[in-house]
Amino acid sequence: MTIVRLPGRQHGAALIVGLLLLIVVTLVAISGIKSTSIQTAISTNMQERMLTYQTAESLIRQIVNEANDPAPPAAGTPHILNDAIQKSLLAVPETVPRTIGQAPTGVNADATVAFLGDGKALGYSIGGNATGFVYLVDSISNMPAANTQTNNQQGLMRIGPAASN
Repeated sequence: MTIVRLPGRQHGAALIVGLLLLIVVTLVAISGIKSTSIQTAISTNMQERMLTYQTAESLIRQIVNEANDPAPPAAGTPHILNDAIQKSLLAVPETVPRTIGQAPTGVNADATVAFLGDGKALGYSIGGNATGFVYLVDSISNMPAANTQTNNQQGLMRIGPAASN
């Protein structure tokens, strides 16, 4: 019969290897959690930025659509482009403010239209008797809760009769 001798003292190598593996797995898990929270913050910021951008663009679209609408505005309704045109006819290069009517919750948007001057109307340079009145529509949208702001600008030319000499 063979007698197997058990060591009197174990060295604990399996315990040390097990603890090292547990530490490595814990570090990988913590790194994954940090990466996920960073990616969530990035996507939230992009979503808020796109919301303010779309709100600012929406306000510019409203103003440009007013330029294409020959009907006078309803009583009490601000018509920012017509106000700017009236000021440009008086040769007053001022801005006319406008706040968006229905902005998404938590988003503020304001726009101004400034008269930049007049000149030859594009497409009417040969034998035409038209003047192009140039405006700059500047729209700023912000979301104070997220500290996000977007500023969009668009030029606009309105064709009108040339001034008589």
